[in-house]
Amino acid sequence: MPGHGRRVYIETVRPRSPHHTPYRRHSLSETSSFVFRDEFDDMQERENALLRQNHILQAQIQVKDRELTALDRENQELRRSLESSSDIESRQGQKMRDLRKKNVRLENENGRLESENDGLKIRIRELIRKLKDATDERVRILKEEVGSLNNQVAEWRRRYEDVDRRLKRLRENLDDHIETNRSLAAENEALRRNLELEERLRRRHGY
Repeated sequence: MPGHGRRVYIETVRPRSPHHTPYRRHSLSETSSFVFRDEFDDMQERENALLRQNHILQAQIQVKDRELTALDRENQELRRSLESSSDIESRQGQKMRDLRKKNVRLENENGRLESENDGLKIRIRELIRKLKDATDERVRILKEEVGSLNNQVAEWRRRYEDVDRRLKRLRENLDDHIETNRSLAAENEALRRNLELEERLRRRHGY
């Protein structure tokens, strides 16, 4: 696997089952994973981008809500104006028509803003779902990669132990060979001395 920089470890939250026992401790491998720093930074950057977009959408919803409130208030005022001016409709016919048109426009605008507000809420829910799905999928992939790395580490550890055993056997054999060589050297030295002694004896006796 190509280098990805140093690794960091993250904790992951396990979903609680209906029969969850609060006293059971989970192992480190069940609640944490090792990830590469650049992958972790990339996940955080995407998450932060989604959160920023979520904040922007929330702010837009608040603005639209205030606009809706203002339009409702103006609409109510216009309705009260229409009701109070019914007795002078003959003199203010044009004004009434203008007010009705404005009222229709405001109602249309109100409907448009409500529809846009609903669309923004749907978009926020979709972004939250995508963020959760992307995070869950990335955690799953990282867990698989960590499992694969753990298997590789176990395989290399097994190979190392096998090589270490073989090296120990070789060292033991080497020690045996060294001891044998020493014994043979001592025996050879004894034979050499015996030969020298016999040679001196032959010379002394003229053999």
